[in-house]
Amino acid sequence: RVDQSKPSYNTVIYGHNMGDGTTFGYLQAYKKLSYYQQHPLISYNSVYRKDMYKIFAVVVCKADDPDFDYHNFIDSDDDAAKNEYIEKIMERSIIKTTVDVKATDRLLTLSTCDYTFRDPDTNKLIARLVIFSRAVREGESETVNVNAATLNPNPVMPKQWYEYIKKQQEKKAAEELEKEQKAYIALWLTESEMTGTIEEQYAKAQERAALAERCLTAEELSEGLTPQKILDLIQYRQKLFAMLLTAEETDQNTASKKLALCQERLDILQQQVTVNGEKVPLFSDTQLFASKWGQLQGRYQLLTQQKDWQLYLSVSDVQDLNISGDSLQSTLTANQQRAQKYLTAEQISQYKSWNELSAAINKAEATINQTIEAIKVLNPSAAGSNGAALTDMTLDELKALLSALQQERSKLEADAKAAGMTADEIKQYPSNAALQQAVNEKQKAQRSALIEEILKMEGAPARAELESKSLDELKTIKAQLAEQASQRAALIAEIQKYEPAFTGEGKSLAELQAHLDSLKAAAEQKQKDALIAQIQALDPNYNPDGKTLEQLQADLAALQATQSSGGEGETETASDPSAPSDPSPTTP
Repeated sequence: RVDQSKPSYNTVIYGHNMGDGTTFGYLQAYKKLSYYQQHPLISYNSVYRKDMYKIFAVVVCKADDPDFDYHNFIDSDDDAAKNEYIEKIMERSIIKTTVDVKATDRLLTLSTCDYTFRDPDTNKLIARLVIFSRAVREGESETVNVNAATLNPNPVMPKQWYEYIKKQQEKKAAEELEKEQKAYIALWLTESEMTGTIEEQYAKAQERAALAERCLTAEELSEGLTPQKILDLIQYRQKLFAMLLTAEETDQNTASKKLALCQERLDILQQQVTVNGEKVPLFSDTQLFASKWGQLQGRYQLLTQQKDWQLYLSVSDVQDLNISGDSLQSTLTANQQRAQKYLTAEQISQYKSWNELSAAINKAEATINQTIEAIKVLNPSAAGSNGAALTDMTLDELKALLSALQQERSKLEADAKAAGMTADEIKQYPSNAALQQAVNEKQKAQRSALIEEILKMEGAPARAELESKSLDELKTIKAQLAEQASQRAALIAEIQKYEPAFTGEGKSLAELQAHLDSLKAAAEQKQKDALIAQIQALDPNYNPDGKTLEQLQADLAALQATQSSGGEGETETASDPSAPSDPSPTTP
């Protein structure tokens, strides 16, 4: 009825009901619930595709029934029409399956003859047995919960069926229903639970099946577990879910999802911790099963978000369920802040437990208190940057502040000693500010005395200029003036070697130096003239141009040595090789 290369919404396949079970003869077995439970799937292969289908309905109907024209409902784009068609199928199915059907599903319909009833007027065979299935959806498991399938006690049947086999069918259906119900009861109830009427037991079995759907996975349900095993698992899982899940999570998730959530939370709540040197779970099974999720949720969130919780909380506090999760979080935050206040991140990372870390914090806190006391001695009003209180500063910040104050103290003590204060006097001023004030007073007196000394020195600046100078600058000025006075005296002493009556009064250093230089030059020239006269007496051709005093002395010595040895003529040392050959004397 359809183009297999382009499958329609509903593929209908017809086959004969052969007595030997060939073609579609075996479809008659689907009238039994047990057969459906064993064969809930159809594999349909063509040259174009290979699909698996889940059977959702088994219908006995009349051929060409205008109220149920199944073999002509092939294609439709109308979801409302599809849903109406699916609803007609469901209300006619002799088996209630758990397979859901949507308008978007593709259907596969298997149709064959049925001998259940005939046309009451013509006695012709008009019955059809039709198996309806829908394709397994993408990503969907092929598993079908067949254990939850039941016989439909009141399917919609053709009018002729009611007329033809009403009494027989009712009796047979009742017997079959009771049989199936007993089989269903045996699947779900233990022997001790099989009390009361069949209807009461069947209702209890349905409740058990519904509970099993919520507590057991599809794989577990397909394993053929005994009723006692199913009951034990249900009871265990109900406790587990109450312990580890919210009511919303329990109601809205599949059993597989709930078990995955429970395992995830158990991994956190039963993580290994060290107690008295032994590795044990944080919470034992006994502790957990005596608890509810409301007691554990806060802890779980804390342990999940704070992986290093053991560094800031004691294991015993976390195990104490009388302490709320909010209280633990507050304690952890406070301990974390305290650790960060007294220790660096590198120091914190060296510890593995709160016991170890808290001991280190206490030690650091004592060190901080000592550092603060030392700071207050040097600066009673000391504070951190931006006016932060000392108690809000880290140890490193306090050490840096103390070091700066100590350096300041060292300089002040050096200034105090320079100002003439003794060690005992310095000790009388423990704070830097007090010592600074004492030093300032000492230095003020020193400045006044020093200015008076400078003003008495030759070349001293005016008092107004000296008043604007610091103590060190005044000391420098005094030293410079003393140096100038020393230089002046030395220059005058040198000049007096040439001019004994010279006083140097009114002369600057530069003028004194220039006068001394001219005297030395004149004396040197006089000495050179005398040497030249001696040399030319020995060598009339001697040229003294460009000769230094030392060279003239050397030349004279050389000529004298030659004369004393009886030598004649000029020598290289006695004459300048660059002198002219003219024998006339050169005027020096």
